[in-house]
Amino acid sequence: NVDNPLPTDESIRMYKWNDTHYNALFNGVPAGPSVSLSLSSDGRALAVGLPYDSSYGSYGGSTRVYNFYPESPCVDPSEQLLRISFTTDESPQETSWELRVDSKVKLRSGSLSGHKYTTFVEEICVPDDACVRFKVLDTKGDGLNYPGVFALMLNGEEVARGGDFGNSWSYDVTNCDGFVTQPPSANPVTQSPSASPVKQCEDGSNLVTIEITLGEQPRDSYWYLTDADAGSDNDIIFDGPYQFNGTVVKEVCMPVSACYRFRLESTDDTSAMIYLDGNEFANTSTENTVNIGDSC
Repeated sequence: NVDNPLPTDESIRMYKWNDTHYNALFNGVPAGPSVSLSLSSDGRALAVGLPYDSSYGSYGGSTRVYNFYPESPCVDPSEQLLRISFTTDESPQETSWELRVDSKVKLRSGSLSGHKYTTFVEEICVPDDACVRFKVLDTKGDGLNYPGVFALMLNGEEVARGGDFGNSWSYDVTNCDGFVTQPPSANPVTQSPSASPVKQCEDGSNLVTIEITLGEQPRDSYWYLTDADAGSDNDIIFDGPYQFNGTVVKEVCMPVSACYRFRLESTDDTSAMIYLDGNEFANTSTENTVNIGDSC
């Protein structure tokens, strides 16, 4: 228990020597009063034996093997290695997390159901000049209970650690101050927020991209896209309210003969940009309702 933040934190920590001091590799994996350990000679594999311990629930012991890759896999000098270490608690089905790079989801935990007290480690190379944002959610609203914890490490240095976050918590791994792919302004953009749209539309359809930049009160913001020809009750997309601020991007293919109607409801400075086939079509700097399509 070297440098444990809490004296009751029964966990195993891995460190790597860098010629001057030890750097932590990831947050602690669950241990116990009678844990057994075996470390490979090259330091790249750790076997952890956990005999039955009532504090971890009513089930037998287990053995887990963790593999480590101490050297950074990032070959591009403009990228940094981000390591996400996530340990579940007694209710793993309640928690999930995701990592966004410039508003696009790059990693997602998926369902953790059935994996009590389990540590998951993910690594990804992230650009230096990108906005990298980590978000964790808990459906019950009590965050992670002991021994649940998460940690983020950027180039071997721990930049965030926690577990007591209620319903949700987000952390900007890199500097996201002022990050907006393109804010509403008097000088409209001419390109879509992504040079390579995720969705590809068939002939006879236009790609509609809706980019929502949330303000300080995301819980008061929601929006919807309807088929104007089919009536106001025919929602194509309904999104919000939100748990955190940032940027949300949605894409949908719209028939060229259709007329879609976009409506933003918000009490603060939340704004929207709308692109049609990669070109700016409208923004909500002047009005919250926009008709999309040549046939409107």
